[in-house]
Amino acid sequence: MCGAGAGESPPHVVVLRWWSGGAASSCGGDSDEEISQDVLEANIESLFDGNAQEINKFKSLCMGILELEEKCQFLSKENLELKSEVLNKDSHINILSLENNELKESVDKYRKAVLDLTICQAKIDNVFTLDVKSDIGFVENSSISSSSKTNDGVALDLTPIVIESLKPKSFVPTCHHCGKIGHIKPRCNIYRKTLKSPSSPPIVRELIRSKKKFIPTCHNCGKIGHVRPKCNAPKKTYVFKSLKNVKGKRRKTYIHTPSHDTSLKDQMQYLLSEVVKLSRVVIPQTISGSSSPPLVSNKKV
Repeated sequence: MCGAGAGESPPHVVVLRWWSGGAASSCGGDSDEEISQDVLEANIESLFDGNAQEINKFKSLCMGILELEEKCQFLSKENLELKSEVLNKDSHINILSLENNELKESVDKYRKAVLDLTICQAKIDNVFTLDVKSDIGFVENSSISSSSKTNDGVALDLTPIVIESLKPKSFVPTCHHCGKIGHIKPRCNIYRKTLKSPSSPPIVRELIRSKKKFIPTCHNCGKIGHVRPKCNAPKKTYVFKSLKNVKGKRRKTYIHTPSHDTSLKDQMQYLLSEVVKLSRVVIPQTISGSSSPPLVSNKKV
């Protein structure tokens, strides 16, 4: 083994030779007896194999460290993006809070307007009741308790509004010649035929006219079966004046009657009910803080 070249042998063999040569120089011929060369070579080979395994483990750990650094960089970028999103959300929340405050102010304005309208309705009802008269003289309807008065001294009847449906027109066109319903005498075909027939003399025409069946028709309510003097419906007041227009025809004019006042009251009640409906849509109950619906005055006329 000593005669072999050092460059041709592996590294662990060179180390073994160096160690064996030093041991031989120090101890002499007894080294061959204590340590055998084969055992030393096997130990050195095992040491080099363990070193290679440790190097591979170190390389794998370095690769894992690089991967963790890349993940850390990626997570840092995501963290920055999330911070920017949080800032945007905070700005959006501030804008929405400002809009909410503006809406609360507008709701308060609408609530005040509705309260003013209820007070105005009570004043208008009081004005309408001043026009009611009896046989003795001027009578004022004041059936409201003193406990329901406001700061302005106007009495309010806090009951919900009930809208009564307006009565339809009860006029039914009736022919006074044939007695049928649905047309009037000037548009009756039977009446026109009797007038246009050239063969019938005037006496026959009068006989034909006299044979028609009389059906009493009320000119006040428009119903069939009774005449105007026996009508139980409220009578209409008319004033006929000989007023002529451009074509020279006369026309009828009507005077002011209590029915006009009732129609105006109905219109006012309908408009106020529509205002209350709009206020209920605009003002939510959660903001107003009241569980009951808004109430307005409703006085029966």
